[in-house]
Amino acid sequence: MNLYKISLLSIQRQLGKRFFLLSSMALSLTAVLALVTFVRSQELSIEKQFDEYGANIVVMPRRDDLSLSYGGVNISSVVTHLEELNALDIQQIYNIPNHENIRAVSPKLIGAVTVKTNETEENVLLVGVNMEEERKIKSWWDIEGLFPQNKGEVLVGSDVALSLGLALQDEIIIDETALRVAGIIKATGSQDDRVILGHMSQVEEILARPGQISLIDVSALCSDCPIDEMVSQISQALPDADVKAIRQVMNQRMEMVQRFNRFALSLGLLIALLCAFLTFAVMTASVAERHREIGIFRALGFSGKNILQIIQTETLLISLAAGLLGIGLSSLVSLTLLPRLTGLSLAEILISPVVSLAGFTALMVLSLLASLGPALKAARIDPVESMNSL
Repeated sequence: MNLYKISLLSIQRQLGKRFFLLSSMALSLTAVLALVTFVRSQELSIEKQFDEYGANIVVMPRRDDLSLSYGGVNISSVVTHLEELNALDIQQIYNIPNHENIRAVSPKLIGAVTVKTNETEENVLLVGVNMEEERKIKSWWDIEGLFPQNKGEVLVGSDVALSLGLALQDEIIIDETALRVAGIIKATGSQDDRVILGHMSQVEEILARPGQISLIDVSALCSDCPIDEMVSQISQALPDADVKAIRQVMNQRMEMVQRFNRFALSLGLLIALLCAFLTFAVMTASVAERHREIGIFRALGFSGKNILQIIQTETLLISLAAGLLGIGLSSLVSLTLLPRLTGLSLAEILISPVVSLAGFTALMVLSLLASLGPALKAARIDPVESMNSL
């Protein structure tokens, strides 16, 4: 009878205890792999949103203000210097060294107007944009209707549509110019809910500000683009402009995921240590129970190395089965429970074969190390002492 068969028979004789150990190992691996899958999926989901939304850079005219205060109370401020932006500045942005990282450049002309409908009128901010570029930057907008295609069509924020009672294809009057509502932006929770967007050329005519730009929105192409470098390069290209990166919300979400990542790593290590301790305890108890059996093996000529191999083979077989079961269970949990518990879509759940293989290997190595102490103890059992105890 070879050592492998002896190990297999030993597992069969103590099937209940070995099944408990196998289940504990499998559940430990399942928990760790599910945690890793969740964290990786969250990180990739945020990176995808970064890639879609862009880490926006806002370019605004630089202004110098003089404030007037009396007795510590701010009364008013006066703009002493204001550098206007123009179409040439857009070309300067596209000429920066990192221009390949730019997704879109959307200039905006902003002004307050009075909007009239058949029933009411209201003061609203009118924003002139390049519709194609704005659509690239605001790709997450959920629009009822269509994006304006032709001159004379506008896009209305949800709050404006509600306060003016507007519906698709309704007509509004701004400074005696008739415009038609092509689309309504569903609530975003941002300033976009409170504006009307029109084609740049038409807004220039309405506001009587041809060639002027209030601000320029620049969208980066990817989550790992060098935003700080791009801000510096645009600042150098436009020394009279104020350039800022707007990415706080995504950074906060990424920081939160990274914190959970550290928590998941700590929890994974704790689970691994508990699994190792359980393996050590079960194998130690098994060696104690089999003291006489091992002594008989030694008396029959089995060396200490043979006994070591028997104990380690048992552990290897159990961890092998537990690893395969754990990978299967973790995949099942990731595909069924994670979408329900986390809100991630099934397409966003990333099950990595590399991570699964790493977890499988780590489980076997950790189990063998944990059982090494009991195996060495078994290998040192004195056959004479064991036979005398019979």
